[in-house]
Amino acid sequence: MPATFHSAAGGLWAEQPTNAAADYWLEWDFGPADAIAASEWAVSPNGPDDDPPVVSRAERQPARTGAVLAGGAPGRWYAITNRVETQAGRRDSQTFMLLVGGTMPRGADGSGSGLFPFAPAAVAEVRRHRLTKVLQTHLSGLRIGDDDIWNKLVSAEAEAERLLRVWVRPREILPSHPSFDDNAAALRAAGERVEREPGYDFNPEIFQGARWGLLELRQRPVVAIRWARFAFPSPEHTVLEIPAAWLRPEGRTNRVNIVPTIGAGFTLPISQFVMQALGAGRTMPFGLQVAYRAGLADWRARVPDLAQVVMRLATVALVEDTLPPQSASTSADGLSQSISLDASKLREGAEAKLESMRDALQGVRVVVV
Repeated sequence: MPATFHSAAGGLWAEQPTNAAADYWLEWDFGPADAIAASEWAVSPNGPDDDPPVVSRAERQPARTGAVLAGGAPGRWYAITNRVETQAGRRDSQTFMLLVGGTMPRGADGSGSGLFPFAPAAVAEVRRHRLTKVLQTHLSGLRIGDDDIWNKLVSAEAEAERLLRVWVRPREILPSHPSFDDNAAALRAAGERVEREPGYDFNPEIFQGARWGLLELRQRPVVAIRWARFAFPSPEHTVLEIPAAWLRPEGRTNRVNIVPTIGAGFTLPISQFVMQALGAGRTMPFGLQVAYRAGLADWRARVPDLAQVVMRLATVALVEDTLPPQSASTSADGLSQSISLDASKLREGAEAKLESMRDALQGVRVVVV
């Protein structure tokens, strides 16, 4: 059967049912004056325990190459590489990832992760981790599916977000009032993660003393302010949209300064109600509605080792699932060997690093007794 390619952040990928065969065709552009003269296909990993797909037939045309792939271990990713040489001596290659037996794990196209844009690359790195090798070396017959590894990575990333108290992949935040449901649906359809939150009480005291014009949002770090509006008597009734020039986020924090500045030709449509609130010092519950984007968009610069720590957490989760009693023994040909892994100690080490990152992102915590 002909195969369909999908595109993700890391490149092309395809799915193939277990015990099935499919045709895969790649397009090449060498111009009308040149044509493909030789084509070679390779599959990786291809070790004795990898049960790789087999290239049962290969074809080539002047600007296309094709192969029929059959077999492969269920739940495994394989890199399929096609190297070609043209009549003029030019050489090139293309690689796509093939998932055998099953469907693309949740978020494996990068939509479910802010750290790992392409699942196969992340899964391969976890497989190279020494703990994973220890498990597969000493526990004969153990098979860890790529989908299992990916799901552990996604779960570990979510755990890291909870400990750090920031989103690794930035999210769009909209007011929770139903009048903004259509906006949220449109953002989700565009592939964005969307969170909802109530408005903010407007207190004129924010324009007094050292806090002059300071608004503290619920999420940090703020990536961008989409808009901020005075709303009364309900969130969908905008009294005044604060000009974008007035909104000044403090970079890596959750703080936004509102600095009224009026340029030439600017007309400020402040209603009588807002003027009374500002002048009389009245608080407006949920009187300020804010749409913004927050998350750790620059994690590679601020916490560059975060991805490695999350991978360690995922690997520890595999250990916890496989070796509940902290130790195991294996025997073969009259010889015995034991291994001991204390998953709790491994987890504590990873969580300690996340605590250090949290202090760097949120500030040092102070406990008053």
